[in-house]
Amino acid sequence: MGYKLASPQQTCVLIMAKRMQNIHDLFLKTTLSNSQAIQDFFQPYFPSHLSKYVDFSSIKPARESHILPSLKKLENDLIFTCQIDEKLAILVVEHQSTADWRMPIRFLKYVTAIIDGYLKDKPAGTPWPFILNFCIFHDALNKPYPYPTNSYECFPNVHLAQEMDVAIRFQLLNLSTSPDSALESYGTFALLAKLFKYRKEKNLFQIAEYELARCRDWILGRNMPVAPLGQDYWQSIFYYLSNVLDPADVSEEKLVHLVTIQIPPSLSKKMTLSRDFIILSLYFKFMIKLRYGSRDQQI
Repeated sequence: MGYKLASPQQTCVLIMAKRMQNIHDLFLKTTLSNSQAIQDFFQPYFPSHLSKYVDFSSIKPARESHILPSLKKLENDLIFTCQIDEKLAILVVEHQSTADWRMPIRFLKYVTAIIDGYLKDKPAGTPWPFILNFCIFHDALNKPYPYPTNSYECFPNVHLAQEMDVAIRFQLLNLSTSPDSALESYGTFALLAKLFKYRKEKNLFQIAEYELARCRDWILGRNMPVAPLGQDYWQSIFYYLSNVLDPADVSEEKLVHLVTIQIPPSLSKKMTLSRDFIILSLYFKFMIKLRYGSRDQQI
């Protein structure tokens, strides 16, 4: 970022600022590490003609050693496995906050890496796993996705490409153009979806207020045996907000006030970190951003 650093403390601040560039990925990965959010995301998003073959309760983050290493060099670790027609299927999720015209190529690399890793040391004739590709996209509000979601349309003659069956495709979820009513039906995935959709808007803070009030019961696990996404998920929410809210639009006092009205005092006794420490931590992160860079530089 080109800052002249004068102390180890400022070096630490710069490292944190660079990490903020991936704040969307971090929030998404935190959310989709939970089984309830995984189902709430995939069920409405899965191709309808395939849904009847899918055991949605079987979808889980990939743990298989033959899958993850082959994708680490491609910088993707949002990989899930499930059963489709009682056979192994691998679901690849890519997150994009800026459109990439080479996305079909990226998915092609994922697919070949997964199959190559899966077949390693297996006998000839081993069936391949089913593979489905998904892309979560959000940019400016109401911005359409500008590029093809399948490889056919990347060739000069779509018909000939189809005849040659040169196929790679992905399911696109464009949060920027999805109606609020649709996103709000996504259960525990809805909060993230709405925040991603409005991340560049001046009224993001108001959207966050509305969504936190609407989702507060399940965030905190009220009248439930356990909170669906874990009792500390609210920390991830406020950490995300503290990094994406623009200090030019929202004062640090308003952010801290949002924290204090959303976390009941009784809940802090159950947390590993104290209420005061969390609020102070969020305040510190927010002030770092205020001092060392605008949203345009970091998000």
